[in-house]
Amino acid sequence: MPWREKFTDDEWAEKVLKYRGDLIDASPDELQAMYVDEVKENPLYGTSFFYVRKHSFPAHISESLDEELIIGFNSEGLHFMTLDREITKSFGYADIYRWGGSSSQFSIIIWNADTQDTDDVSMHTSQAADMASLILDYINAIMAAT
Repeated sequence: MPWREKFTDDEWAEKVLKYRGDLIDASPDELQAMYVDEVKENPLYGTSFFYVRKHSFPAHISESLDEELIIGFNSEGLHFMTLDREITKSFGYADIYRWGGSSSQFSIIIWNADTQDTDDVSMHTSQAADMASLILDYINAIMAAT
């Protein structure tokens, strides 16, 4: 159910208006800073989401995912998620060895600390170029910060 339909208009108004007194004198910049401080605690803050279909996944990643899933990238790394955005597996950028794609598929090689070996993962997507570019942008930002 979409979040807006969880309550009636009157119920939403009651929930929001109880905070009005605390916030009425805050500037837009202060309100924005408060909002960012709150949402950046969420593990999915700043994540770019890509809807994909499995092509070739190792069992330990695939077991908790449906045929269609979400791949997310943020400052923490790569996240495999259910369609409900529940993170099932995460990998930092240091664990990503190689990646690339075509117009219909994206492949990535990830270090598996449990087996001390790499896992090859490939998925169907038309957004392989965007995914590859985003990984490179994050890795470049990490390297520039060190």
